[in-house]
Amino acid sequence: MSAKQFIRNYVLEDINGEMNLNRIPCHFLNADHSCAIYDVRPEACRRYPHTDEKGFFNRPALNARNTMICPAAFQIVEKLKSITQNV
Repeated sequence: MSAKQFIRNYVLEDINGEMNLNRIPCHFLNADHSCAIYDVRPEACRRYPHTDEKGFFNRPALNARNTMICPAAFQIVEKLKSITQNV
Protein backbone atom coordinates (compact mmCIF):
# COMPACT_ATOMS: atom_id res chain seq x y z
CA MET A 1 0.00 0.00 0.00
CA SER A 2 1.35 3.39 -0.87
CA ALA A 3 1.63 6.18 1.70
CA LYS A 4 -1.07 8.08 -0.17
CA GLN A 5 -3.46 5.10 0.01
CA PHE A 6 -2.70 4.62 3.70
CA ILE A 7 -3.50 8.26 4.43
CA ARG A 8 -6.70 8.13 2.39
CA ASN A 9 -7.93 4.97 4.15
CA TYR A 10 -6.76 5.37 7.74
CA VAL A 11 -5.82 8.97 8.58
CA LEU A 12 -7.55 12.20 9.55
CA GLU A 13 -5.75 15.52 9.54
CA ASP A 14 -6.66 17.79 12.46
CA ILE A 15 -6.94 21.58 12.39
CA ASN A 16 -3.25 21.90 13.34
CA GLY A 17 -2.19 19.77 10.39
CA GLU A 18 -1.32 16.80 12.60
CA MET A 19 -2.31 13.41 11.30
CA ASN A 20 -4.13 10.90 13.47
CA LEU A 21 -5.52 7.48 12.81
CA ASN A 22 -9.20 7.77 12.01
CA ARG A 23 -10.52 5.08 14.32
CA ILE A 24 -10.29 4.21 18.00
CA PRO A 25 -9.33 1.57 18.73
CA CYS A 26 -6.82 1.49 15.92
CA HIS A 27 -7.55 -0.49 12.76
CA PHE A 28 -4.34 -2.40 13.37
CA LEU A 29 -4.85 -3.42 16.99
CA ASN A 30 -4.98 -7.20 17.31
CA ALA A 31 -7.32 -8.97 19.74
CA ASP A 32 -4.40 -9.40 22.17
CA HIS A 33 -3.70 -5.61 21.99
CA SER A 34 -0.54 -6.08 19.97
CA CYS A 35 0.10 -4.05 16.84
CA ALA A 36 -0.42 -5.78 13.50
CA ILE A 37 1.89 -3.30 11.74
CA TYR A 38 4.45 -2.79 14.51
CA ASP A 39 7.53 -2.79 12.26
CA VAL A 40 6.05 -0.08 10.00
CA ARG A 41 3.83 1.77 12.47
CA PRO A 42 3.37 5.54 12.08
CA GLU A 43 5.58 8.04 13.93
CA ALA A 44 2.87 8.93 16.46
CA CYS A 45 2.56 5.25 17.38
CA ARG A 46 6.33 4.98 17.79
CA ARG A 47 6.24 7.90 20.23
CA TYR A 48 3.15 6.71 22.16
CA PRO A 49 2.39 7.26 25.04
CA HIS A 50 4.38 10.50 24.60
CA THR A 51 5.59 10.55 28.19
CA ASP A 52 9.10 11.71 27.26
CA GLU A 53 8.00 14.71 25.20
CA LYS A 54 8.35 18.36 26.21
CA GLY A 55 4.59 18.98 26.17
CA PHE A 56 3.76 16.04 28.45
CA PHE A 57 2.86 18.22 31.43
CA ASN A 58 0.70 20.48 29.25
CA ARG A 59 -1.66 17.64 28.32
CA PRO A 60 -3.11 16.30 31.58
CA ALA A 61 -6.42 15.17 30.04
CA LEU A 62 -4.68 13.20 27.29
CA ASN A 63 -2.22 11.74 29.78
CA ALA A 64 -5.09 10.63 32.02
CA ARG A 65 -6.83 8.92 29.08
CA ASN A 66 -3.58 7.21 28.13
CA THR A 67 -3.24 5.73 31.63
CA MET A 68 -6.56 3.98 31.11
CA ILE A 69 -5.26 1.99 28.13
CA CYS A 70 -1.48 1.95 28.43
CA PRO A 71 0.24 0.22 31.37
CA ALA A 72 3.49 2.11 30.70
CA ALA A 73 1.72 5.48 30.85
CA PHE A 74 0.01 4.43 34.07
CA GLN A 75 3.30 3.42 35.72
CA ILE A 76 4.99 6.66 34.68
CA VAL A 77 2.17 8.82 36.05
CA GLU A 78 2.13 6.82 39.29
CA LYS A 79 5.89 7.33 39.66
CA LEU A 80 5.51 11.06 39.03
CA LYS A 81 2.76 11.22 41.67
CA SER A 82 4.98 9.53 44.25
CA ILE A 83 7.88 11.86 43.44
CA THR A 84 5.78 15.04 43.62
CA GLN A 85 4.07 13.99 46.86
CA ASN A 86 7.47 13.88 48.54
CA VAL A 87 8.46 17.38 47.43
